[in-house]
Amino acid sequence: MSDIFISYKREDQVVARKLADALESEGWTVWWDPKLRAGEHFDDVIEKALTSAKCVVVLWSEGSVKSQYVRDEATYALEHNKLVPVAIEAVEMPFRFRGVQTLRLFAWDGSRDSSDFRKFVDDISAILGDSSQIIPDHTKQAEDERFREQERQRSQEDARRKAEEGNRRCIEQEVRSPWRTYGPLAAAVAVVLIVFSVVFWWPNRPGPERVEKLEPPKEITAPGKVFRDRLKSGGEGPEMVVVPAGSFQMGQGGGEKDEVPVRSVRIQKPFTIGRYEVTFDEYDQFAKATNRELPSDGGWGRGRRPVINVSWQAAVEYTKWLSEQTGKRYRLPTEAEWEYAARGGEETAYWWGKDWVKGMANCSKAYLYTNDDCGSQWDKKTAPVGSFKPNPFGLYDTAGNVWEWVEDCWHENYSGAPKDGSAWTTGGDRTSGGDCGLRVVRGGSWSNSRWELRSSYRFRFTSVTQSDDTGFRLVQDID
Repeated sequence: MSDIFISYKREDQVVARKLADALESEGWTVWWDPKLRAGEHFDDVIEKALTSAKCVVVLWSEGSVKSQYVRDEATYALEHNKLVPVAIEAVEMPFRFRGVQTLRLFAWDGSRDSSDFRKFVDDISAILGDSSQIIPDHTKQAEDERFREQERQRSQEDARRKAEEGNRRCIEQEVRSPWRTYGPLAAAVAVVLIVFSVVFWWPNRPGPERVEKLEPPKEITAPGKVFRDRLKSGGEGPEMVVVPAGSFQMGQGGGEKDEVPVRSVRIQKPFTIGRYEVTFDEYDQFAKATNRELPSDGGWGRGRRPVINVSWQAAVEYTKWLSEQTGKRYRLPTEAEWEYAARGGEETAYWWGKDWVKGMANCSKAYLYTNDDCGSQWDKKTAPVGSFKPNPFGLYDTAGNVWEWVEDCWHENYSGAPKDGSAWTTGGDRTSGGDCGLRVVRGGSWSNSRWELRSSYRFRFTSVTQSDDTGFRLVQDID
């Protein structure tokens, strides 16, 4: 049972997330639909969470006043005397709720100290009373037991991974030590090459005036090349793929209002981008090295699954650590780089074509998408990276699995956006709606509908948001 149930329209997810975070900081338990777990039936879970909650917060907006689901949930809450309505946009309320006192949070920035939010807390407290702040002993004991079990499983997983790594290194040492078999032959060949160099090459070597500037080996920047950098502390960084320079049409007409105007963007030079989304294995190295709390895996497992519950700020800190460990410049991709790489040279809605194809990615059904069968065994949870086919650039999971943070600030559309592939990091521009308190995420996730997995689809979260459907992948600049 949760103290508070939040009813909202999906387009208002950013506000709902900020509100949930703030209310949980007040000491209450909050339920909203991103907390659905793998295997749970959507309608059944919603009904159970709604009826068991002590208080129902309804967010009224242009979208939610037209949603039958939100209206039904608000009606139930009103009839059971546990409704706290909040207007987040200036809208005309549904007829039945026009006489209900409604709090306005039009320009709320997430602060718990604002007078409007404190009034909101008082309204909820009036319904919940002080008892909602008391945690029963048996609940605390259950939580402690669950935490100990998670720690035990994590320790077992670490031990297994270390054992596998040790076995792998032993095998590699055997494979990479050919001297026992080919040592004598290699020595003879070396002697012949030395004699040849002394007799034929040395007298004709180029003088200082004949030495030409050597270009970097072309294979370093060859499109499709895959590599991993070694870490100073041991181990390797994420697998990276070289993406060629080029132009593409960014955005999509007929999509959402923030995907236009469609414009031509030129990616000036090749760059490398993560072949996969950053995994728990890779991120946990950073977390342990910097004494950070390990992000929760939601009970789905760590290892090769994409890391989740990582904020934009934490992702940026990981790129800095990785850069220091490798001596290379790692960073988050710009929004233009991400879409260019995700499309794989295609201009259709999805990199595989204009229409959805079952089994190409993991996603979920949504309220308005009753036929949204994604056709994957991983639907409703994250999949281990690389579980689906790669796009033409060799990248995996650019559609679905987890949202991916990019560098750019949120803008309500592409008016005035850069055309050179650089990040758009200006905020406060009323014309473009720039807001650097929000950061862009791309690619959709296991919790989204197939419409939201299109290559051009955009969304945004606050830079401190941590969610079980959000991760990231990296870019490395080529010198």
